[in-house]
Amino acid sequence: MKRAFLAILFVMCFAPLSARAVTIIKPPALGISGYTQFGYTRDSSTTLAPANNYNRDDSFRLVKSRLTFKGDIDPMVAVNLQIDIADSSVNGNNKLLTDAYFDLKYLKGHIVRLGQFKIPFGLENPIPDSRLYPISNSYIKGVSGKLLNSRDIGIDVSAKTDKIEYHASIINGNGPNTAADNNSSKDLILSVRGSVASRLQIGGSLMAPGKTTPAAQVTFRRAVDGFIYYTPPAGDVSFEYISGRAPVTSLKEYAWYLLATPKLNDRTWLVLRYDKFDPNKAATNNTASRTTFGLLYKTSKYSLVKVNYEWRNDKTVTNDNNAFKALWQVEY
Repeated sequence: MKRAFLAILFVMCFAPLSARAVTIIKPPALGISGYTQFGYTRDSSTTLAPANNYNRDDSFRLVKSRLTFKGDIDPMVAVNLQIDIADSSVNGNNKLLTDAYFDLKYLKGHIVRLGQFKIPFGLENPIPDSRLYPISNSYIKGVSGKLLNSRDIGIDVSAKTDKIEYHASIINGNGPNTAADNNSSKDLILSVRGSVASRLQIGGSLMAPGKTTPAAQVTFRRAVDGFIYYTPPAGDVSFEYISGRAPVTSLKEYAWYLLATPKLNDRTWLVLRYDKFDPNKAATNNTASRTTFGLLYKTSKYSLVKVNYEWRNDKTVTNDNNAFKALWQVEY
């Protein structure tokens, strides 16, 4: 017995270390993707009005340079992290982090999203910035993004089939990259879209207020949105309307746009859009409207060029004038 014990002790002490190594579970593999946008703007406005997103400049910009990390932790949990390493001040957001959330698939037929994500409100807002046809966001997103905040922190429950998609979200209402919410109220978002005919979708969204302090609210306190989206073979046509109460002032305001993107060939699209914004329904001579004419050309499978010219009519600015914009996007 003594000899057997000594033999076992000898093996344990002098056996190769690789035979006795602890097995470490391999972490999940992350897929990395991204895109970079390089742009040029020539704004002919003679009155600098940053609140209305008029730049009065002639400049090149690194508009966005985003990296996305995605991976499945297990069959029921996925993670998504996106950062923007470019100067994002042109979008009113100087923060590095854009998205950071988990997708949980424990609820059959549904996805529960936890973290910071794009608000599932309306038609345009959930679309990735790299997939928009015009260079500038419409007035649905608000002048300088103050009407409808693009991202927030919270929980979203969604489901999607061939015919219908719906979301129910609870968010802080403070916007992205913020400290802990300073009150117990949360904003509620309900959104639904469905196919009513071949190539035709309609949808609507509702945002219910939760903030008790208007000054802390960075998006609508209360809003409704409706849209129509038609996708014929020769290009897309969409109309979206949003109405709600502005933050801080609680003024009633609305915005809408009509967008058509006729397809000229497999690589080229025309971009035609008219959008309008009214920051106060009770006032007169305060609306801003804009007509955009442009071209989107896919130079390769992973790159494209956009060229836009904007005609503006802003009754709150003496010299709003027009703007020429160009953008080159490369995906990787």
